[in-house]
Amino acid sequence: MKQNLILSICLILFQLLIPFQSLAEISAESYCQLSIQKLTQEIQALKDLTAIEKLGGNKREKKTTLDQEAETLFKSFGITAHEYINYMSKNWHKVERYLRANPAIKQEIDRLTAERKNLLEQYDNLINK
Repeated sequence: MKQNLILSICLILFQLLIPFQSLAEISAESYCQLSIQKLTQEIQALKDLTAIEKLGGNKREKKTTLDQEAETLFKSFGITAHEYINYMSKNWHKVERYLRANPAIKQEIDRLTAERKNLLEQYDNLINK
């Protein structure tokens, strides 16, 4: 859990120190679809890293691959990771409206978010024991 706090603080500092970039023009629908794909990617990554940790394998190589896969996913939507992170600060009302009109998408995002949280807690427990 301490690592998550440190990571969160670093992410906030990263956002404050990097000059604001203009956000790519994507729709709320595209943002939500990207979020679903990103969550799915993160869930698989956590499963892979947990398996590697249990077997005592090399996580560095896997993390490099995961970073490349994430970058490829963002590029497929025409945005960067930084733009994805900042999208909600400027467009939260559009996303909220889209999710109200599409409850199945919201349920999927909520389900995936809960699964990711559960896997992250399991992974944290594994590496911190």
